[in-house]
Amino acid sequence: MVIICWLCCIYYNVVVAWILYYLYNSFSSELPWASCTSSWNTKNCSNFKYECNKNGNEMVGYECLSNASDVDRENAPKVKWVAASEEFWKNHVLNQTSGIAEFDGFQWHLVYCLGVAWILVYFCMLKGIKSSGKGLSTISDPQWNKLLEPTVWSDAAQQIFYSLGLAFGCLMTMASYNKFKNNIARDAVLVCTVNCFTSVLGGFVIFSVIGFMSVETGQPMSEVASEGAGLAFVVYPEAVVRLPGAPMWSVIFFLMLLSLGLDSQFSMFETVTTALFDKFPRARSYKPAVVAVMCLFMFVIALPMVTRSGIYWLTIFDTYSAGFSPSCSYVCSK
Repeated sequence: MVIICWLCCIYYNVVVAWILYYLYNSFSSELPWASCTSSWNTKNCSNFKYECNKNGNEMVGYECLSNASDVDRENAPKVKWVAASEEFWKNHVLNQTSGIAEFDGFQWHLVYCLGVAWILVYFCMLKGIKSSGKGLSTISDPQWNKLLEPTVWSDAAQQIFYSLGLAFGCLMTMASYNKFKNNIARDAVLVCTVNCFTSVLGGFVIFSVIGFMSVETGQPMSEVASEGAGLAFVVYPEAVVRLPGAPMWSVIFFLMLLSLGLDSQFSMFETVTTALFDKFPRARSYKPAVVAVMCLFMFVIALPMVTRSGIYWLTIFDTYSAGFSPSCSYVCSK
């Protein structure tokens, strides 16, 4: 369990680094993923189509026409529109390459944000734990045949293990700070209930936005946004852009995400440090130095994840440390 938490700590702070970068970009009069006028945008950016339709015209191929004929529509090339938020994510934040073997240099803005993330973890851990539409119809009308696919059950198991912290060791570490006569059964029922409720609520929110993006880009919902770690950095930013006072809502959203991300990171890091100090009690006298060395060590190991091929390395860590491993750990502990 300690090894699982250690591996998760390494890559999870990269996610916190992404959040910090989005938060930094939110302090502007116009969000950088709100338009298609930046250097990282392509001609397939869906905001061109959105602006064209908003003005009462019709986007035919790559041209915005006021009076499109059937001939125009027939001769127009088929365009696969991509949301501006996805182009900002893939072409600017990650600037990702086509494969894991192509490092092609660091994304320095992410290196700096990763450094800030580990500095936050360090100072917070010094004193320990005490300091810390279309889419809706899709989610309400499930595809029952998917239950026959093993990957669906695997993804569901990973989600519940991760969200509840099962088999990570975090629950035992946090419980050790409770009073001896604390009502643990009540806490367990409350946490599970709130967790499941927020998961369902989050599902309705994200599917409603994906449904909107599907209509806007003309793509099937299964293709409209990439799955995995980047989903929150494409779908939710796209929703925020459509709100009045978008930068304010973006700041609020990413501050909330930062709070959640750091809380998860603290609990996993605390599990690792508690195990270390329990094994070597004399090391407690040098806690600031030990925590600093651990943070620096994990920062260095995570550096490949902030290169242009970093998303591939992070996906490997996520799949095998936070995905398959906790399930095996839970089964073996029974």
